[in-house]
Amino acid sequence: MILRILAVGLVALALVMGVSPAMAGDGGERFTSFLGLRLNIGTLNEVAARLGRTGLIEAGDSDEYEARMCYLGSNGVLSFISSSPRLELSGFELREGNGAGMP
Repeated sequence: MILRILAVGLVALALVMGVSPAMAGDGGERFTSFLGLRLNIGTLNEVAARLGRTGLIEAGDSDEYEARMCYLGSNGVLSFISSSPRLELSGFELREGNGAGMP
């Protein structure tokens, strides 16, 4: 329960944080990590260990595989995405809700 509350708090914090624009000479490294989790290095198992267990949503076959772990906050949904059956972290997605509790 405490981990779920912490995860919801982290999602809420992420939703209110501003987005920084990319600047000339910026290699984009700052966009490869979020909440201490790094793209192409971390795994969805590490996401679960850090934020708490949630359902794993899997779709597609081996050529177009995608897995997601989603955390619902008061202002939207934070998703961690893998395009590998090894569950290597390949993306983050932050979506604002529509005001009805779901995106």
